Amino acid sequence: MIFQRAFLKLPSQTRASKVARRASHESTLQRFWKTVNVSSSLEGYKVLLDACPIKTLTKQDLTIPSDKKDLAYAIAHEWDSLRNSKVKHYELPITSIVSRAIYMEPQEARKTVLLYLKGDTVLYLSEADQCDGKLRAIQEAEFPRLKEWAEDLWQTKLGFSTGFGAPFVEKPSYVYEWVCSLDNWQLAGLERGVIAMKSLILGAALIEGRISAEQCVYLARLEVALQSQRWGEVEDGHDVDHEDLKRQVGSVSAVVS
Repeated sequence: MIFQRAFLKLPSQTRASKVARRASHESTLQRFWKTVNVSSSLEGYKVLLDACPIKTLTKQDLTIPSDKKDLAYAIAHEWDSLRNSKVKHYELPITSIVSRAIYMEPQEARKTVLLYLKGDTVLYLSEADQCDGKLRAIQEAEFPRLKEWAEDLWQTKLGFSTGFGAPFVEKPSYVYEWVCSLDNWQLAGLERGVIAMKSLILGAALIEGRISAEQCVYLARLEVALQSQRWGEVEDGHDVDHEDLKRQVGSVSAVVS
């Protein structure tokens, strides 16, 4: 069916929603279903659109494991919430992560998330006078605790960077071992969170339940938020990016919780 190919083929990397929304040629799909329900069986849960289950790329019913009942209902809610006449890719972030979990190449995803440790948001401290010193003050209040938590999680020392150099990571192989310990659901969620927030530490803290999705969004966009307070938001820019980040990070919580 058309909608299966359109939405279950979404790539792992988050598209900039403001660009997608402005693109006149953006791929959309007419909503054709009236009801959305969840059915259960020994195999697990299925999301039904007018009694027809969502299909995978291999034309099999998309089946959510029996221990992920809340996830099945979150997917159903996502599809049922589509009120406009056109369905757009960025409106289905949970479905996108589920698709990624099913079809991803784990090794590719592991390499992707590890790349972000070299430029991790949490391990970079701003110039002392940036944003009148407010940004550095918040970073120094929030980031050390997360760094220490990550050091305990990965059993390796980490160091802040205050310039152009990469932050210190004593044993990257230990971080890799932790990433390899994740199942595909956790890994797909981690990948989405890391790419959205540009931070492996924040992504790890989110899927491990260390901090909430709301706190992750707050920390991921500290500099943007302070700059917006000072100079104002760019219409259809900062506000759109903020909503997209909340949507992406929130979808990770729905998948891994």
